[in-house]
Amino acid sequence: MYDPTLPGIGEATRAWIVSQITTNLSSLNSALARDGATPLTALTSACVHLGDPDKLPTVEVAPIIFAVTGGGRMDGMDIDQIQQYYLSPIGYTHTIYSSIVAYIHHDALVSTSGASQETARQLVLDRVADWLRAACFNTSSAVAPVLASREFCSAPAFDQLNLAHITSIEKGRTAKSFAGSQILSYVHCRHQAQICGNG
Repeated sequence: MYDPTLPGIGEATRAWIVSQITTNLSSLNSALARDGATPLTALTSACVHLGDPDKLPTVEVAPIIFAVTGGGRMDGMDIDQIQQYYLSPIGYTHTIYSSIVAYIHHDALVSTSGASQETARQLVLDRVADWLRAACFNTSSAVAPVLASREFCSAPAFDQLNLAHITSIEKGRTAKSFAGSQILSYVHCRHQAQICGNG
């Protein structure tokens, strides 16, 4: 049952995703500093955002920007429901879809030039994608997270997702606004998780 004093399942899922990214930043910083091939300043919690900002922080604040949003399925689906007749009373399996996009700031790799800058950018994208998948989300400790919501359980328990994982990873370039529009390289991860109940 929805409790207006607590976050709902969608809000709580996205808050958990933000927390997973923030909590694991130290291991990404280690990966980026491993061999000098990806010369970025250390990432902090200021790099992680709920929502997808149009205007981005300075490179000193966020050489990489992580944006977490709902609607993570290819068609923009946020949550879908399948009725389950074996539950008593009849309930639903809810699948929650989220997007995680990591943008490389356009000034993040200006210390390198030409082909070496493109190589460094590709290495950053690869390391971020591998880290999101293998360190943050597709792990045994992240497959069934307990959230801060209580739509599908009663106090003192909290909702627990199941089968939480990244389903796909894309890389590309997109326009974002600074003083003017800039083309940024990005990694886009689609995340999904399930919860069953009468919610």
